[in-house]
Amino acid sequence: MGARERGFTLLELAIAVGILALLAAAGAWAFSLHPDALASATDDVDAALASARAIASASGNGATIVFAPSTAGAGFSVRVYTGRPNAPGAVVPTNAMPVVADANVHEAKLGDPPFAIFIDSAGDASGQAAYPAFDAGGAARFSVIAQEPACPSAGFVLTISIVTPPVSRTRALPCRNALSTAGSPDPSPTPNVPIVTPTALLFHWPADVQQPFVATEWGYTHWFASSAGFACGNGVAAFPNVLPSPYSEPPSLAEAGLAPSPPPDAPYSYPNSGGASMNDAPAAFPLQPQGAGLCSATVEDAFGQSASTAIAVMGWLTATYGSTAVTHAAGTLAVPATALPAAGSSVTIALAKSFDSAALSPQVAFTGSSAVPCAADINVSNAAGSTPPTRSSAPSTASLTFTVVALPPSAMNCTGVIFNHYADGGAPSDAAAEAGEGVSFTLSLAPPTGALSTLGKIVFWLPSGSGGACSYAQLYLENGNADANAPNSTDAFNETDANGCVTNDTVKLWATEPNYSGVFDLVIGSCGPSINPAALSWSASSSTALAPASSTPSCLLEVQSTDRSLSSGGARSVSAIVNSCSGATMSVGIGSACSITLPLSWGEPPDCTPGGSGGEYVTVKVTEDPTPMLGTLTLVGSTQTEGTYLWTRTAPGTETISYIELDEVCHHTASSHGTITLN
Repeated sequence: MGARERGFTLLELAIAVGILALLAAAGAWAFSLHPDALASATDDVDAALASARAIASASGNGATIVFAPSTAGAGFSVRVYTGRPNAPGAVVPTNAMPVVADANVHEAKLGDPPFAIFIDSAGDASGQAAYPAFDAGGAARFSVIAQEPACPSAGFVLTISIVTPPVSRTRALPCRNALSTAGSPDPSPTPNVPIVTPTALLFHWPADVQQPFVATEWGYTHWFASSAGFACGNGVAAFPNVLPSPYSEPPSLAEAGLAPSPPPDAPYSYPNSGGASMNDAPAAFPLQPQGAGLCSATVEDAFGQSASTAIAVMGWLTATYGSTAVTHAAGTLAVPATALPAAGSSVTIALAKSFDSAALSPQVAFTGSSAVPCAADINVSNAAGSTPPTRSSAPSTASLTFTVVALPPSAMNCTGVIFNHYADGGAPSDAAAEAGEGVSFTLSLAPPTGALSTLGKIVFWLPSGSGGACSYAQLYLENGNADANAPNSTDAFNETDANGCVTNDTVKLWATEPNYSGVFDLVIGSCGPSINPAALSWSASSSTALAPASSTPSCLLEVQSTDRSLSSGGARSVSAIVNSCSGATMSVGIGSACSITLPLSWGEPPDCTPGGSGGEYVTVKVTEDPTPMLGTLTLVGSTQTEGTYLWTRTAPGTETISYIELDEVCHHTASSHGTITLN
């Protein structure tokens, strides 16, 4: 047999064992001096805690972590089990092998191993010192813990350490302060209280989607019910009414038959784990928002123990322009073209949202067929406002400013949606506005408007047909020309003859303004007693009818567009005259004529009949005031001194006739004279 095939001698074996012992001792000494031992032990604890949380969230009855002394005498071991010891056989070993750490572990409340930490499905912890017991073979024996142990107010703090060098690390585990009792179908009162998860619900607007919360209680299997009926607050939120059914069914028919019965007029729900362990089984309660505000939704178990969740419903995002405030549910915010008349002009929209303690972050999406040109023609910027520290009726505010970059070549309506950071993931879009709370808006843009044009002057005769060049009225354009069939193509509303006289006894007052599509307004001014308008406003393609009411020497009307003032060409004055051929005075227009009866003012005239004996004849001299008169006075139809005369206006200007004095000279006898007054 070769040398490679022979065995070890006794001496060689003894030497090898001695060397291994020395190496082991050196290794232990080296380990105690090396901080990596602490890191390795801490990693083992982290892995065990993570595994326990994962098992607890899925098992229905949580998980148990056991910290035990190492059987080798130094260090500790960690093992994770499914379930918590609230019933016989509830704790079951997992397939994971125990982890052995060459370090020390200590918990301030539980002491040194052995001790156990229990994790529920929500990740909360409780613990038990000197637990569990171990048999002769080292297997854990879990006695039933009828009442879940209390937790320190600060939770559990595990300290993992090594002696040389003296270093340590800590790991914290939160715990809930509520105590729980082992579950059974009997809903007898215990020191436990229900736990509501989550502890707060937030709805981003009054029509937000329904949200649920759940009530749980260690070992409790009977119903929970809302202590305030279906309402939460005064119109803030409500439970849907599905009576006589519960929101979640009892886990068994036997449970449904237990006393006491659910309250008859309140929403209720049974804990139901869907076949898994009933410890901490959830009882679901759906809640839907109704209006902005705050409230507290409280549920009770069958013995009056209660728990609550805080409810906050934000108000609608509200956009305000001028005196108009609009929400998602209240129409469209309209900004007229007059507010954005030129490049560089801007409007600011104020935004507010109540019961919101986060800063508003407004955004804009242009929608519709004009979205692309509108986004190019309008710049949008936002500014922060105020944000309350807590949710309240005092709103969180911000603002949006729309600034015109360039006006389009023709009128255009820019439609869009104002939304905020609470909009759904599909925003910006029309669908997002419908699903969330977007405020619709319309910005009207139009090219610059021109100067307003209308009639320059209107001369009426009252009553109609009383004589003169026109039977009713004569119209003049702004350039001073008579409106004779619209010589400058500005009047397409009135029927006039070559003299500018209306032919149908109707005067239509019109106005035009380039690129303007709004309304025109009539300010009646000093013409109020003398002119009756059919309407004080009319559209750009229409007019208003005017009729004379009483005489006036002159008055002024004013036609206005809504975009500009008189000083900027957005308004024009129209002079008006209403003539009357009766009374002590009269004022008439060019070409007008009035018939006037001139009686002698002193009794019988002298006998001075023309052609009479002695060659008698009469001459008449007329003296008028003012002098010279802007017209002529002639006798009509008679050569008699006393008769009807026609006064005709023959020169431009404004004139009021005060009196006419007639001197009658009889060449056969002495002359006489008198003053003739107007009728």
